[in-house]
Amino acid sequence: MGVPESELLVKFARELREIVESFEEEAEILSREDVLREIEESERAYREGNMVEFKDIEDLKREIGL
Repeated sequence: MGVPESELLVKFARELREIVESFEEEAEILSREDVLREIEESERAYREGNMVEFKDIEDLKREIGL
């Protein structure tokens, strides 16, 4: 006794919707030059060892002014 076809189709449709939404979000990010530039700068800083380590989330919040 297997899973009814209708349940499989609903599950497939939900998973497909999640994939499409994820793709849309990524496409939106990749279409923004300012965001890509920030990612590049972050990667460069990481490779060069220019990193700041925070001891906890509160320390990070203070650093960024939250």
